[in-house]
Amino acid sequence: MKVGLQKLHIATKYVTTFISYESKRLFHGVNYRAYKLINHCVASKLNCLQTSVFKQNQTHNYSGSHFEDDMDNYESLLSETDSLVDSDFNSILDGQRVAVIQPVFTGMNQASLTTPKLQLQESVSLIHSIPNWMVADQLIVYAKNKKELFKREEFDNDLLSLTEGYITSIFISVPRLSGMDVAHIYKITGLEYIYDRYSLVLQIFRARATTRQAKLQVALAELPHMKQMAQYSLNKHFDTEALSKRGESHFELMMRKFGDKEKRIKRVIKKLEKSRKMTRDSRKRSFLPTVAVVGYTNAGKTSLIKAVTSSEKFQPEDTLFATLDVAATSALLPNGTRYILIDTIGFLSDLPHELIHAFSVTLEDMLQADLIVHVRDVSHPETRKQLRDVLKTLTNLNTSDRLLGNIIEVRNKVDIIPEQYDLNNIKVVHPNKLLTTTSSKGKRACIPQAICPVSSHTGAGIDQLLEEIEDHLMKATDRKVVELEFPTGGQHLNWLREHLGQISDVEGHRDYFMRVNLPITGPQLNMFLSTYPDAKVIS
Repeated sequence: MKVGLQKLHIATKYVTTFISYESKRLFHGVNYRAYKLINHCVASKLNCLQTSVFKQNQTHNYSGSHFEDDMDNYESLLSETDSLVDSDFNSILDGQRVAVIQPVFTGMNQASLTTPKLQLQESVSLIHSIPNWMVADQLIVYAKNKKELFKREEFDNDLLSLTEGYITSIFISVPRLSGMDVAHIYKITGLEYIYDRYSLVLQIFRARATTRQAKLQVALAELPHMKQMAQYSLNKHFDTEALSKRGESHFELMMRKFGDKEKRIKRVIKKLEKSRKMTRDSRKRSFLPTVAVVGYTNAGKTSLIKAVTSSEKFQPEDTLFATLDVAATSALLPNGTRYILIDTIGFLSDLPHELIHAFSVTLEDMLQADLIVHVRDVSHPETRKQLRDVLKTLTNLNTSDRLLGNIIEVRNKVDIIPEQYDLNNIKVVHPNKLLTTTSSKGKRACIPQAICPVSSHTGAGIDQLLEEIEDHLMKATDRKVVELEFPTGGQHLNWLREHLGQISDVEGHRDYFMRVNLPITGPQLNMFLSTYPDAKVIS
Protein backbone atom coordinates (compact mmCIF):
# COMPACT_ATOMS: atom_id res chain seq x y z
CA MET A 1 0.00 0.00 0.00
CA LYS A 2 2.89 2.32 0.84
CA VAL A 3 4.44 1.77 -2.59
CA GLY A 4 1.13 2.56 -4.33
CA LEU A 5 0.74 5.81 -2.41
CA GLN A 6 4.28 6.85 -3.22
CA LYS A 7 3.69 6.27 -6.94
CA LEU A 8 0.48 8.33 -6.85
CA HIS A 9 2.15 11.21 -5.02
CA ILE A 10 5.06 11.20 -7.49
CA ALA A 11 2.64 11.16 -10.44
CA THR A 12 0.68 14.05 -8.92
CA LYS A 13 3.83 16.07 -8.38
CA TYR A 14 4.94 15.35 -11.96
CA VAL A 15 1.61 16.46 -13.45
CA THR A 16 1.61 19.64 -11.34
CA THR A 17 5.10 20.54 -12.57
CA PHE A 18 4.10 19.69 -16.15
CA ILE A 19 1.08 22.03 -15.95
CA SER A 20 3.21 24.88 -14.69
CA TYR A 21 5.93 24.41 -17.31
CA GLU A 22 3.68 23.81 -20.32
CA SER A 23 1.31 26.61 -19.36
CA LYS A 24 4.13 29.15 -19.29
CA ARG A 25 5.70 27.89 -22.50
CA LEU A 26 2.45 27.88 -24.49
CA PHE A 27 1.23 31.16 -23.03
CA HIS A 28 4.45 32.94 -23.94
CA GLY A 29 4.20 31.41 -27.42
CA VAL A 30 0.82 33.20 -27.82
CA ASN A 31 -0.87 29.79 -28.53
CA TYR A 32 -3.77 30.62 -26.23
CA ARG A 33 -6.19 27.90 -27.45
CA ALA A 34 -3.55 25.23 -27.04
CA TYR A 35 -2.75 26.64 -23.60
CA LYS A 36 -6.37 26.35 -22.43
CA LEU A 37 -6.78 22.86 -23.92
CA ILE A 38 -3.71 21.32 -22.33
CA ASN A 39 -4.35 23.09 -19.06
CA HIS A 40 -7.87 21.61 -18.96
CA CYS A 41 -6.77 18.07 -19.89
CA VAL A 42 -3.86 17.95 -17.45
CA ALA A 43 -5.91 19.53 -14.69
CA SER A 44 -8.49 16.76 -15.17
CA LYS A 45 -5.72 14.17 -14.91
CA LEU A 46 -4.45 15.86 -11.75
CA ASN A 47 -7.93 15.77 -10.25
CA CYS A 48 -8.19 12.02 -10.95
CA LEU A 49 -4.80 11.39 -9.37
CA GLN A 50 -5.64 13.45 -6.30
CA THR A 51 -8.92 11.55 -5.95
CA SER A 52 -6.98 8.27 -6.14
CA VAL A 53 -4.57 9.50 -3.48
CA PHE A 54 -7.51 10.44 -1.26
CA LYS A 55 -9.14 7.02 -1.72
CA GLN A 56 -5.85 5.23 -1.06
CA ASN A 57 -5.38 7.28 2.10
CA GLN A 58 -8.91 6.46 3.20
CA THR A 59 -8.29 2.74 2.63
CA HIS A 60 -4.83 3.01 4.13
CA ASN A 61 -6.14 4.46 7.38
CA TYR A 62 -9.36 2.47 7.73
CA SER A 63 -8.17 0.38 10.68
CA GLY A 64 -6.33 3.09 12.60
CA SER A 65 -3.48 5.53 12.43
CA HIS A 66 -0.86 2.78 12.84
CA PHE A 67 -2.10 0.66 9.95
CA GLU A 68 0.81 1.76 7.73
CA ASP A 69 3.33 0.70 10.37
CA ASP A 70 1.61 -2.62 11.07
CA MET A 71 0.76 -3.77 7.54
CA ASP A 72 3.29 -2.85 4.84
CA ASN A 73 2.47 -3.10 1.17
CA TYR A 74 1.55 -6.70 0.39
CA GLU A 75 3.86 -6.91 -2.59
CA SER A 76 6.74 -5.64 -0.47
CA LEU A 77 5.89 -8.26 2.16
CA LEU A 78 5.92 -11.05 -0.41
CA SER A 79 9.23 -9.77 -1.75
CA GLU A 80 10.72 -9.81 1.74
CA THR A 81 9.37 -13.33 2.25
CA ASP A 82 11.00 -14.54 -0.96
CA SER A 83 14.32 -13.03 0.12
CA LEU A 84 14.24 -15.17 3.29
CA VAL A 85 13.53 -18.41 1.44
CA ASP A 86 15.96 -19.96 -1.00
CA SER A 87 14.82 -20.07 -4.62
CA ASP A 88 15.45 -23.82 -4.58
CA PHE A 89 13.66 -24.26 -1.25
CA ASN A 90 11.59 -27.26 -2.34
CA SER A 91 14.52 -29.02 -3.95
CA ILE A 92 16.10 -31.67 -1.74
CA LEU A 93 18.98 -34.07 -2.14
CA ASP A 94 18.04 -36.50 -4.88
CA GLY A 95 18.56 -40.25 -4.96
CA GLN A 96 19.68 -40.75 -1.37
CA ARG A 97 20.42 -44.30 -0.24
CA VAL A 98 19.76 -44.19 3.50
CA ALA A 99 20.81 -46.53 6.27
CA VAL A 100 18.15 -46.47 9.01
CA ILE A 101 19.16 -47.18 12.59
CA GLN A 102 16.31 -47.61 15.07
CA PRO A 103 17.53 -47.35 18.67
CA VAL A 104 15.37 -49.06 21.28
CA PHE A 105 15.98 -47.66 24.73
CA THR A 106 15.28 -50.31 27.33
CA GLY A 107 15.23 -47.74 30.12
CA MET A 108 11.97 -46.30 28.71
CA ASN A 109 8.64 -48.04 29.24
CA GLN A 110 7.23 -48.34 25.70
CA ALA A 111 6.63 -52.08 25.49
CA SER A 112 2.88 -51.87 26.10
CA LEU A 113 2.26 -49.42 23.23
CA THR A 114 4.77 -50.35 20.55
CA THR A 115 7.43 -52.82 19.49
CA PRO A 116 10.93 -52.37 18.04
CA LYS A 117 9.70 -53.66 14.68
CA LEU A 118 6.85 -51.13 14.57
CA GLN A 119 9.20 -48.32 15.55
CA LEU A 120 11.52 -49.30 12.70
CA GLN A 121 8.58 -49.43 10.26
CA GLU A 122 7.62 -45.84 11.05
CA SER A 123 11.23 -44.71 10.64
CA VAL A 124 11.41 -46.43 7.26
CA SER A 125 8.12 -44.81 6.23
CA LEU A 126 9.64 -41.38 6.95
CA ILE A 127 12.38 -42.11 4.41
CA HIS A 128 9.84 -43.33 1.86
CA SER A 129 7.95 -40.04 2.27
CA ILE A 130 10.78 -38.20 0.51
CA PRO A 131 10.73 -38.44 -3.30
CA ASN A 132 13.50 -40.58 -4.80
CA TRP A 133 14.91 -41.64 -1.44
CA MET A 134 15.29 -45.31 -0.61
CA VAL A 135 16.27 -47.41 2.39
CA ALA A 136 19.54 -49.19 1.59
CA ASP A 137 19.90 -50.87 4.98
CA GLN A 138 18.14 -50.96 8.33
CA LEU A 139 19.14 -51.97 11.82
CA ILE A 140 17.69 -52.12 15.34
CA VAL A 141 20.08 -51.41 18.20
CA TYR A 142 19.44 -51.67 21.93
CA ALA A 143 20.72 -49.48 24.74
CA LYS A 144 19.56 -48.11 28.07
CA ASN A 145 19.52 -44.55 26.73
CA LYS A 146 21.11 -42.38 24.02
CA LYS A 147 24.13 -41.48 26.11
CA GLU A 148 24.97 -45.12 26.68
CA LEU A 149 24.39 -45.91 23.00
CA PHE A 150 27.15 -43.59 21.84
CA LYS A 151 29.57 -44.97 24.43
CA ARG A 152 29.19 -48.54 23.22
CA GLU A 153 31.88 -49.96 20.97
CA GLU A 154 29.29 -52.26 19.37
CA PHE A 155 27.47 -49.20 18.04
CA ASP A 156 30.65 -47.94 16.36
CA ASN A 157 31.09 -51.35 14.78
CA ASP A 158 27.48 -51.26 13.54
CA LEU A 159 28.15 -47.88 11.92
CA LEU A 160 31.25 -49.21 10.21
CA SER A 161 29.45 -52.28 8.91
CA LEU A 162 26.75 -50.12 7.36
CA THR A 163 29.31 -48.14 5.38
CA GLU A 164 30.50 -51.34 3.72
CA GLY A 165 27.37 -51.18 1.58
CA TYR A 166 26.55 -48.37 -0.82
CA ILE A 167 24.88 -45.72 1.34
CA THR A 168 24.97 -41.94 0.99
CA SER A 169 23.37 -40.90 4.28
CA ILE A 170 22.39 -42.26 7.66
CA PHE A 171 19.25 -41.75 9.77
CA ILE A 172 19.38 -42.30 13.53
CA SER A 173 15.74 -42.38 14.62
CA VAL A 174 15.98 -40.32 17.81
CA PRO A 175 14.35 -36.91 18.41
CA ARG A 176 17.63 -34.94 18.34
CA LEU A 177 21.31 -35.65 17.81
CA SER A 178 23.72 -33.25 19.42
CA GLY A 179 26.52 -31.68 17.43
CA MET A 180 28.91 -33.99 19.28
CA ASP A 181 26.83 -37.03 18.26
CA VAL A 182 26.90 -35.99 14.62
CA ALA A 183 30.65 -35.33 14.75
CA HIS A 184 31.16 -38.82 16.24
CA ILE A 185 29.15 -40.50 13.47
CA TYR A 186 30.90 -38.44 10.79
CA LYS A 187 34.32 -39.43 12.15
CA ILE A 188 33.46 -43.13 11.91
CA THR A 189 31.48 -43.23 8.67
CA GLY A 190 32.75 -40.24 6.71
CA LEU A 191 29.15 -39.56 5.67
CA GLU A 192 28.25 -35.92 5.26
CA TYR A 193 24.47 -36.34 5.53
CA ILE A 194 23.46 -37.50 9.00
CA TYR A 195 19.84 -37.13 10.12
CA ASP A 196 17.81 -37.41 13.29
CA ARG A 197 14.00 -37.25 13.36
CA TYR A 198 14.10 -33.46 13.62
CA SER A 199 16.31 -32.89 10.58
CA LEU A 200 14.66 -35.63 8.52
CA VAL A 201 11.18 -34.26 9.09
CA LEU A 202 12.54 -30.87 8.02
CA GLN A 203 13.52 -32.47 4.71
CA ILE A 204 9.96 -33.75 4.31
CA PHE A 205 8.59 -30.32 5.19
CA ARG A 206 10.85 -28.71 2.61
CA ALA A 207 9.45 -30.98 -0.07
CA ARG A 208 5.82 -30.41 1.03
CA ALA A 209 5.75 -26.65 1.74
CA THR A 210 3.88 -24.77 -0.97
CA THR A 211 2.78 -21.41 0.47
CA ARG A 212 5.13 -18.65 1.55
CA GLN A 213 4.01 -18.94 5.15
CA ALA A 214 4.71 -22.70 5.24
CA LYS A 215 8.16 -22.13 3.76
CA LEU A 216 8.90 -19.42 6.31
CA GLN A 217 7.84 -21.68 9.16
CA VAL A 218 10.08 -24.47 7.87
CA ALA A 219 12.96 -22.01 7.49
CA LEU A 220 12.39 -20.92 11.09
CA ALA A 221 12.31 -24.53 12.29
CA GLU A 222 15.63 -25.20 10.54
CA LEU A 223 17.55 -22.54 12.43
CA PRO A 224 17.93 -24.37 15.80
CA HIS A 225 19.31 -27.40 13.95
CA MET A 226 21.67 -25.26 11.87
CA LYS A 227 22.93 -23.46 14.97
CA GLN A 228 23.62 -26.74 16.69
CA MET A 229 25.52 -28.17 13.74
CA ALA A 230 27.49 -24.98 13.15
CA GLN A 231 29.57 -25.51 16.29
CA TYR A 232 31.18 -28.56 14.71
CA SER A 233 31.80 -26.90 11.33
CA LEU A 234 29.48 -29.26 9.50
CA ASN A 235 27.64 -26.29 8.02
CA LYS A 236 30.17 -24.50 5.81
CA HIS A 237 27.91 -21.68 4.57
CA PHE A 238 29.73 -18.63 5.92
CA ASP A 239 31.11 -15.43 4.44
CA THR A 240 34.91 -15.55 4.68
CA GLU A 241 35.26 -11.86 3.80
CA ALA A 242 33.26 -10.84 6.84
CA LEU A 243 35.69 -12.58 9.16
CA SER A 244 38.51 -10.14 8.61
CA LYS A 245 36.20 -7.13 8.88
CA ARG A 246 34.67 -8.05 12.23
CA GLY A 247 37.32 -10.39 13.59
CA GLU A 248 34.72 -13.07 14.25
CA SER A 249 35.26 -16.79 14.34
CA HIS A 250 33.29 -19.00 11.97
CA PHE A 251 31.00 -19.98 14.82
CA GLU A 252 30.39 -16.40 15.97
CA LEU A 253 29.72 -15.27 12.43
CA MET A 254 27.21 -18.01 11.75
CA MET A 255 25.45 -17.44 15.09
CA ARG A 256 25.07 -13.76 14.26
CA LYS A 257 23.73 -14.48 10.77
CA PHE A 258 21.34 -17.12 12.10
CA GLY A 259 20.14 -14.68 14.77
CA ASP A 260 19.56 -11.93 12.20
CA LYS A 261 17.69 -14.30 9.90
CA GLU A 262 15.56 -15.59 12.78
CA LYS A 263 14.52 -12.04 13.69
CA ARG A 264 13.60 -11.25 10.07
CA ILE A 265 11.60 -14.46 9.65
CA LYS A 266 9.70 -13.90 12.89
CA ARG A 267 8.95 -10.31 11.86
CA VAL A 268 7.51 -11.39 8.51
CA ILE A 269 5.57 -14.30 10.06
CA LYS A 270 4.09 -11.83 12.55
CA LYS A 271 2.88 -9.67 9.66
CA LEU A 272 1.40 -12.68 7.89
CA GLU A 273 -0.25 -13.74 11.14
CA LYS A 274 -2.10 -10.42 11.23
CA SER A 275 -3.72 -11.37 7.94
CA ARG A 276 -4.74 -14.76 9.38
CA LYS A 277 -6.07 -13.04 12.49
CA MET A 278 -8.22 -10.80 10.32
CA THR A 279 -9.67 -13.94 8.71
CA ARG A 280 -10.38 -15.49 12.11
CA ASP A 281 -11.95 -12.26 13.36
CA SER A 282 -14.12 -12.16 10.24
CA ARG A 283 -15.38 -15.66 11.03
CA LYS A 284 -16.16 -14.62 14.59
CA ARG A 285 -18.06 -11.55 13.41
CA SER A 286 -20.02 -13.82 11.07
CA PHE A 287 -20.65 -16.22 13.99
CA LEU A 288 -19.37 -19.12 11.85
CA PRO A 289 -18.62 -22.12 14.08
CA THR A 290 -15.28 -23.80 13.38
CA VAL A 291 -14.17 -27.42 13.66
CA ALA A 292 -10.45 -28.29 13.73
CA VAL A 293 -9.55 -31.73 12.40
CA VAL A 294 -6.42 -33.09 14.07
CA GLY A 295 -4.66 -36.43 14.21
CA TYR A 296 -1.49 -38.40 13.75
CA THR A 297 0.09 -37.96 10.34
CA ASN A 298 -1.53 -40.11 7.65
CA ALA A 299 -4.49 -40.98 9.89
CA GLY A 300 -6.90 -39.85 7.17
CA LYS A 301 -7.81 -36.27 8.16
CA THR A 302 -8.00 -34.94 4.61
CA SER A 303 -9.93 -38.02 3.46
CA LEU A 304 -12.45 -37.49 6.23
CA ILE A 305 -12.97 -33.81 5.34
CA LYS A 306 -13.45 -34.76 1.69
CA ALA A 307 -16.02 -37.40 2.71
CA VAL A 308 -17.88 -34.92 4.93
CA THR A 309 -17.89 -31.99 2.48
CA SER A 310 -17.53 -33.64 -0.97
CA SER A 311 -15.11 -30.80 -1.71
CA GLU A 312 -12.64 -31.21 -4.57
CA LYS A 313 -10.36 -28.80 -2.73
CA PHE A 314 -9.13 -31.67 -0.56
CA GLN A 315 -7.20 -34.41 -2.34
CA PRO A 316 -5.92 -37.02 0.13
CA GLU A 317 -2.48 -38.54 -0.34
CA ASP A 318 -1.18 -41.77 1.17
CA THR A 319 1.94 -40.17 2.59
CA LEU A 320 3.21 -38.61 5.79
CA PHE A 321 2.76 -34.85 6.27
CA ALA A 322 0.70 -34.40 3.10
CA THR A 323 -0.77 -31.28 4.77
CA LEU A 324 1.55 -28.51 5.99
CA ASP A 325 -0.67 -25.49 5.47
CA VAL A 326 -3.98 -24.95 7.18
CA ALA A 327 -6.78 -25.51 4.68
CA ALA A 328 -10.30 -24.40 5.53
CA THR A 329 -13.58 -25.10 3.78
CA SER A 330 -17.21 -24.20 4.39
CA ALA A 331 -19.80 -26.95 4.83
CA LEU A 332 -23.38 -27.40 6.01
CA LEU A 333 -24.61 -29.32 9.01
CA PRO A 334 -27.74 -31.51 8.71
CA ASN A 335 -29.83 -28.63 10.16
CA GLY A 336 -28.51 -26.25 7.47
CA THR A 337 -26.05 -24.33 9.66
CA ARG A 338 -22.93 -23.26 7.79
CA TYR A 339 -19.64 -24.06 9.55
CA ILE A 340 -15.89 -24.12 8.82
CA LEU A 341 -13.75 -27.28 8.74
CA ILE A 342 -10.03 -26.72 9.25
CA ASP A 343 -7.44 -29.29 8.15
CA THR A 344 -4.22 -29.10 10.20
CA ILE A 345 -0.69 -30.44 10.06
CA GLY A 346 -0.35 -34.05 11.21
CA PHE A 347 1.35 -34.90 14.50
CA LEU A 348 4.27 -37.29 14.95
CA SER A 349 5.89 -38.89 17.97
CA ASP A 350 9.30 -37.89 19.31
CA LEU A 351 9.40 -34.45 17.70
CA PRO A 352 11.19 -31.69 19.63
CA HIS A 353 9.09 -28.81 20.90
CA GLU A 354 11.00 -26.33 18.71
CA LEU A 355 9.65 -27.97 15.57
CA ILE A 356 6.05 -27.81 16.74
CA HIS A 357 6.55 -24.25 18.01
CA ALA A 358 7.73 -23.11 14.56
CA PHE A 359 4.23 -23.96 13.29
CA SER A 360 2.44 -22.16 16.10
CA VAL A 361 0.99 -19.62 13.64
CA THR A 362 -0.56 -22.44 11.62
CA LEU A 363 -1.81 -24.26 14.72
CA GLU A 364 -3.36 -21.07 16.12
CA ASP A 365 -6.39 -21.68 13.88
CA MET A 366 -6.87 -25.01 15.63
CA LEU A 367 -6.55 -23.51 19.11
CA GLN A 368 -9.29 -20.96 18.32
CA ALA A 369 -11.79 -23.57 17.08
CA ASP A 370 -15.09 -24.41 18.76
CA LEU A 371 -14.68 -28.18 18.45
CA ILE A 372 -11.86 -30.66 17.81
CA VAL A 373 -12.39 -33.75 15.69
CA HIS A 374 -9.55 -36.15 16.43
CA VAL A 375 -9.05 -38.65 13.62
CA ARG A 376 -7.48 -41.99 14.53
CA ASP A 377 -6.36 -44.74 12.18
CA VAL A 378 -7.70 -47.67 14.20
CA SER A 379 -6.36 -50.14 11.64
CA HIS A 380 -2.79 -49.11 12.49
CA PRO A 381 -0.99 -51.48 14.89
CA GLU A 382 0.27 -48.49 16.91
CA THR A 383 -3.10 -46.75 17.15
CA ARG A 384 -2.98 -46.56 20.96
CA LYS A 385 0.48 -45.01 20.93
CA GLN A 386 -0.61 -42.53 18.27
CA LEU A 387 -3.58 -41.59 20.45
CA ARG A 388 -1.24 -40.87 23.34
CA ASP A 389 1.11 -38.84 21.14
CA VAL A 390 -1.71 -36.67 19.76
CA LEU A 391 -3.18 -35.94 23.19
CA LYS A 392 0.30 -35.20 24.53
CA THR A 393 0.91 -32.75 21.68
CA LEU A 394 -2.44 -31.04 22.28
CA THR A 395 -1.63 -30.49 25.96
CA ASN A 396 1.90 -29.27 25.11
CA LEU A 397 0.34 -26.68 22.80
CA ASN A 398 -1.52 -25.27 25.82
CA THR A 399 -4.87 -26.16 24.34
CA SER A 400 -7.57 -24.65 26.53
CA ASP A 401 -9.55 -26.83 28.93
CA ARG A 402 -12.67 -25.71 27.07
CA LEU A 403 -11.39 -27.20 23.83
CA LEU A 404 -9.90 -30.30 25.43
CA GLY A 405 -13.33 -30.89 26.89
CA ASN A 406 -14.98 -30.71 23.47
CA ILE A 407 -13.35 -33.46 21.40
CA ILE A 408 -15.02 -35.97 19.11
CA GLU A 409 -12.86 -39.02 18.46
CA VAL A 410 -13.23 -40.43 14.95
CA ARG A 411 -12.06 -44.01 14.57
CA ASN A 412 -11.23 -44.01 10.90
CA LYS A 413 -10.50 -46.85 8.44
CA VAL A 414 -12.85 -49.32 10.15
CA ASP A 415 -13.44 -50.91 6.72
CA ILE A 416 -9.91 -52.36 6.94
CA ILE A 417 -10.81 -54.27 10.12
CA PRO A 418 -14.44 -55.40 9.50
CA GLU A 419 -14.06 -58.16 12.08
CA GLN A 420 -14.06 -55.47 14.80
CA TYR A 421 -16.78 -53.17 13.43
CA ASP A 422 -20.13 -53.86 11.79
CA LEU A 423 -20.20 -51.44 8.85
CA ASN A 424 -23.96 -51.92 8.45
CA ASN A 425 -24.66 -51.01 12.06
CA ILE A 426 -22.32 -48.21 13.08
CA LYS A 427 -22.84 -47.21 16.71
CA VAL A 428 -21.62 -44.00 18.32
CA VAL A 429 -20.28 -44.40 21.86
CA HIS A 430 -20.73 -41.65 24.44
CA PRO A 431 -18.38 -42.02 27.41
CA ASN A 432 -20.18 -41.70 30.72
CA LYS A 433 -18.22 -38.68 31.87
CA LEU A 434 -15.68 -36.15 30.77
CA LEU A 435 -12.41 -36.17 32.63
CA THR A 436 -10.22 -33.09 32.38
CA THR A 437 -7.72 -33.17 35.22
CA THR A 438 -4.22 -32.08 36.07
CA SER A 439 -1.99 -34.86 37.34
CA SER A 440 0.89 -34.47 39.75
CA LYS A 441 3.16 -34.02 36.74
CA GLY A 442 1.04 -31.16 35.41
CA LYS A 443 -0.32 -33.07 32.42
CA ARG A 444 -3.99 -32.79 31.51
CA ALA A 445 -5.97 -35.84 30.45
CA CYS A 446 -9.32 -35.99 28.67
CA ILE A 447 -11.96 -38.38 27.49
CA PRO A 448 -13.78 -37.50 24.24
CA GLN A 449 -17.41 -36.45 24.26
CA ALA A 450 -18.21 -39.01 21.58
CA ILE A 451 -16.46 -41.87 19.76
CA CYS A 452 -17.55 -42.30 16.14
CA PRO A 453 -16.38 -45.26 14.02
CA VAL A 454 -16.26 -44.25 10.34
CA SER A 455 -14.83 -45.22 7.00
CA SER A 456 -13.86 -42.26 4.85
CA HIS A 457 -13.46 -44.70 1.96
CA THR A 458 -16.94 -46.26 2.05
CA GLY A 459 -18.83 -43.45 3.82
CA ALA A 460 -19.95 -45.69 6.67
CA GLY A 461 -20.61 -43.71 9.84
CA ILE A 462 -20.36 -40.26 8.18
CA ASP A 463 -24.03 -39.42 8.81
CA GLN A 464 -23.73 -40.32 12.48
CA LEU A 465 -20.56 -38.23 12.74
CA LEU A 466 -22.29 -35.20 11.24
CA GLU A 467 -25.09 -35.51 13.78
CA GLU A 468 -22.52 -35.52 16.60
CA ILE A 469 -20.70 -32.50 15.16
CA GLU A 470 -24.02 -30.66 14.88
CA ASP A 471 -25.03 -31.50 18.44
CA HIS A 472 -21.72 -30.43 19.99
CA LEU A 473 -21.36 -27.29 17.87
CA MET A 474 -24.85 -26.18 18.88
CA LYS A 475 -23.84 -26.48 22.53
CA ALA A 476 -20.35 -24.99 22.11
CA THR A 477 -21.63 -21.90 20.26
CA ASP A 478 -24.80 -21.52 22.33
CA ARG A 479 -27.15 -21.88 19.37
CA LYS A 480 -30.85 -22.42 19.98
CA VAL A 481 -33.67 -23.37 17.61
CA VAL A 482 -36.22 -20.57 17.34
CA GLU A 483 -39.34 -19.98 15.24
CA LEU A 484 -39.45 -16.65 13.42
CA GLU A 485 -42.32 -14.92 11.62
CA PHE A 486 -41.92 -12.12 9.06
CA PRO A 487 -43.73 -10.63 6.01
CA THR A 488 -43.30 -12.46 2.70
CA GLY A 489 -42.44 -9.39 0.63
CA GLY A 490 -39.08 -8.46 2.20
CA GLN A 491 -35.48 -9.65 2.15
CA HIS A 492 -35.77 -11.45 5.48
CA LEU A 493 -35.21 -14.95 4.08
CA ASN A 494 -32.26 -13.86 1.94
CA TRP A 495 -30.62 -12.29 5.01
CA LEU A 496 -31.04 -15.48 7.00
CA ARG A 497 -29.59 -17.62 4.20
CA GLU A 498 -26.64 -15.28 3.76
CA HIS A 499 -25.77 -15.21 7.46
CA LEU A 500 -26.82 -18.66 8.65
CA GLY A 501 -26.66 -21.03 5.69
CA GLN A 502 -29.34 -23.22 4.15
CA ILE A 503 -32.89 -22.57 5.42
CA SER A 504 -35.12 -25.52 4.65
CA ASP A 505 -37.91 -25.43 7.28
CA VAL A 506 -39.99 -22.62 5.71
CA GLU A 507 -43.80 -22.45 5.54
CA GLY A 508 -46.40 -19.84 4.65
CA HIS A 509 -48.65 -18.40 7.35
CA ARG A 510 -51.86 -16.35 7.00
CA ASP A 511 -51.22 -15.55 3.33
CA TYR A 512 -48.86 -12.62 3.92
CA PHE A 513 -46.37 -14.08 6.38
CA MET A 514 -43.69 -16.76 6.52
CA ARG A 515 -42.48 -18.84 9.43
CA VAL A 516 -39.08 -20.57 9.74
CA ASN A 517 -37.49 -22.82 12.33
CA LEU A 518 -33.72 -22.48 12.51
CA PRO A 519 -30.74 -22.64 14.89
CA ILE A 520 -29.34 -19.19 15.68
CA THR A 521 -27.08 -17.49 18.24
CA GLY A 522 -28.33 -14.72 20.49
CA PRO A 523 -26.23 -12.00 18.77
CA GLN A 524 -27.39 -13.16 15.33
CA LEU A 525 -31.02 -13.07 16.44
CA ASN A 526 -30.63 -9.55 17.82
CA MET A 527 -28.94 -8.44 14.58
CA PHE A 528 -31.78 -9.89 12.52
CA LEU A 529 -34.52 -8.29 14.64
CA SER A 530 -32.79 -4.90 14.59
CA THR A 531 -32.41 -5.11 10.79
CA TYR A 532 -36.04 -6.17 10.30
CA PRO A 533 -38.24 -4.71 13.08
CA ASP A 534 -41.33 -6.24 11.43
CA ALA A 535 -40.05 -9.75 12.26
CA LYS A 536 -40.87 -11.43 15.56
CA VAL A 537 -39.98 -14.52 17.56
CA ILE A 538 -42.83 -16.99 17.93
CA SER A 539 -41.05 -19.52 20.15
